[in-house]
Formats: sequence, structure tokens, C-alpha cells
Amino acid sequence: MIASTLADAHQLDLGIGQSVRMESNIFGSATDPITDGTYRIIPDVNLSGSFDKFSGGSYQVSYQPSYLWYFRSVGVDGLDNRANGSAQIELSRRDQLSASASYTEYSSVQAISEANEDGSFDVLASDAGQTIRAFGSLGYSRSPDTRSNLRLNLDFQDYGYTESRNVGNKSIGGSTSYNRAGSRRLTLGVSVSARYRIFDEQQFLQQVGEQLLPRVVEGSTVVVTNINALASYKVTPNVVFDFQGGPSLIRTRPGSVVGRPKPETN
Repeated sequence: MIASTLADAHQLDLGIGQSVRMESNIFGSATDPITDGTYRIIPDVNLSGSFDKFSGGSYQVSYQPSYLWYFRSVGVDGLDNRANGSAQIELSRRDQLSASASYTEYSSVQAISEANEDGSFDVLASDAGQTIRAFGSLGYSRSPDTRSNLRLNLDFQDYGYTESRNVGNKSIGGSTSYNRAGSRRLTLGVSVSARYRIFDEQQFLQQVGEQLLPRVVEGSTVVVTNINALASYKVTPNVVFDFQGGPSLIRTRPGSVVGRPKPETN
């Protein structure tokens, strides 16, 4: 169901969706097959429009929460959230500025196996916590002429996890690329990108004699740099062959257990 309202250069769309699914491990378990069903309801809000001060400026914002019910499994129902936003501004005929942001929060539900007394296995749903992802980017594009294009982009990523074995991390990245059309069919270019990622420190319990002692692993960092050659060849108006390849340089500083020698960077 969708309802829309149009005012000036802005449009608001409201909708709601729903789905029913059945899942089973009947083909993966010889004994005690588990079958369950899910029901999901998904409201949807979308706002889009144009900027009055810029002839080529536009924006779009959306929010889509959803709730998932399991018919039989207990304790794994959950609310997910998803929000996205983007904007584009034409500074001139040759220059364009863009920005985007997104936020996603969802429950991580997985299947675990438990052994029974007779040796058989039951596959049960397990709440593995929540995953939170926040992204943001800012881009600039310039076309010096009709045959060439230069792009610059900066972005930020943030991954967070609760009650999960995954490790939270943050990163900042940047990229630049240049393309030039050699003919109507062939376009060549080059791109350089780099990303710096920081992983959070981890805590765990270590068995020392008859005691469980807390230990801390320091956070690690990774730097990845890619240098690529780009090529695009238009075989027909509807068939295009794209190529991208080059070296990738990776530098890692592993985390170390507090109180122990630090491993070497490689």
C-alpha cells in the first residue's frame, strides 16, 4: 500500500509491506527435522525532492523499520532499522558534488546444533546479538571535457556488534580515478584507493591453573592500498566489457595480549 503527496518539488511516499516464509532443515538433518515459519512487517517512508537554489540538485531520504516474528522459536524475534540518505548538487556543467549516509541495525540470528543423549542433533535458532553499520561518503566529480572524467571520494565506515564474536571496527577511506574515452567504444583510466581500518580491543577469559583470568587483546590496524588500471569496451550498445586490475598493498599491525611481546607488523 502506498500513499503519496506532492508539494512543490518535494514528494513523500508512505508504504507498508509484509511477508510470510517457511524454513526447514529437513534436507540437512536425518533425524528430528525442525521447521519454523516467520512473519515480517515492513513500514516504509521515503522523502525526495530537488533543491531550489541548484538546477541539478536533488536529494532522497528513506527510513524502513521491520519486525520479524518466529512462529515456534522463542527469544529470537527482533526489530530491525534501516535509514538511507543521499544528495547530489551540480555546481556547474562540469562539476558535481554528492553525499550519502546510511544506518542499519539488525538482529543476527543463526542456527546452532545441540547433541541429544542418543547422539542426534537439533538445529535451533540462536540470538547472536545485533549488528550496527553506519556509513558516510562525500564525492566530487569533474569532467574537463566530453571525453574525460575525474572522481574523488572520501568515506567513513563504523561496524558495531553486541553479544557477538565479531570485532567492531572503524575505517576511513579515499579514492580517486581518471577515465578518458579513446574512441566511441574504448575508455581507459586509472584509479588509486586506500583504506585505514582500526579494530576494537577484545576481552576474553584464559584458563590459568584452576582459575579463569581476564585477558585483553589490543586493537589492530590494517592499511590497504589498491592501484588499478581501468578499461571499458562497448561491444554493442547493450553489451559492455569492463576490466579492473592491479596490485594491492596490505600492511597489518596485529593486536597483542596486554603484558606479552607485540607481534611484528607485516
